Amino acid sequence: MVDKISKCTVCIFASLIAYPGFAQADQEFFKDCGYRCTPFQSCILGNQKMACYYGSASATSGGIVFKDGSEFFVEWFPEPEDSSTSINGEGIALINDVRTSYKILKIQSGKDDLRCIHFYKDKSEDVLFAYGNC
Repeated sequence: MVDKISKCTVCIFASLIAYPGFAQADQEFFKDCGYRCTPFQSCILGNQKMACYYGSASATSGGIVFKDGSEFFVEWFPEPEDSSTSINGEGIALINDVRTSYKILKIQSGKDDLRCIHFYKDKSEDVLFAYGNC
């Protein structure tokens, strides 16, 4: 029993070192993340990295809340069958009722399949914000 507890303690300690953003302050922030919500440690807002979470409202909408209090409502556009865009690559969404382009960047393939979704300012490559494993 003691061996299992010490292994667990080592795992927790190792995860805190590997993900320094997963500190007490982020734990407090993530308490607001409830059912159908996914927390992320390294989101991007402007030029800053910070914690955020995505809460799913439906199959085609949700919201992103950043640790600094910024919030964005996302309405994903369905893709026409003849479209060259792909949910696995890029597309269009409404962000707070403003048409915005996005790209899904695959950070790492494999078991965890880490991705980061970047939303861009109108007709530019300037990132408005990004969420996921960025």
